[in-house]
Amino acid sequence: MKFSFGYLYLHCIHETDFTNSIQQDSSFQLAFLQMLNDYSNKSWPEIKKISGHWHLVKENDRRRLGKYMQMSERKINNLVKLYSVYQIAIEEEGTGRVYGVLKEFGNDHLFEFLFLDPNHLFHYNFKKSNYPSGAEAKCFLKTVTCNKVWTVKWKKQNKKLIKK
Repeated sequence: MKFSFGYLYLHCIHETDFTNSIQQDSSFQLAFLQMLNDYSNKSWPEIKKISGHWHLVKENDRRRLGKYMQMSERKINNLVKLYSVYQIAIEEEGTGRVYGVLKEFGNDHLFEFLFLDPNHLFHYNFKKSNYPSGAEAKCFLKTVTCNKVWTVKWKKQNKKLIKK
């Protein structure tokens, strides 16, 4: 499979229900590079067999992706109606996920990255999801801590994130 990064959203996201910030000691970047290496010589059918954590993203979730990516309403509508958006696990036992548009050209496939979810927060999983916050959190795409990273500590309770 071929990969494209031209549409990858490269900005910090800090919402109450989602962030792309990571813990200081996160191995997400390394796992992401390893996934690219592992999948670049495989076909889409082979990747589907290897990864048990892939799926077509539902329309309402495509709309939410577009909003997080600060797309115009027209671009969000195109994302919802015109494209096949998939989630792929970065590592089977880890939390990281990537989202992108899958395009087919005969037997070849192109995955255009749109969005990174290093914490498995987009499709919240009570056991795997982790909302980085406080001094140990940093923006995934910056080498310094973003001033918008939540300073509030979160804990999991009753399958929800709540302030400590």
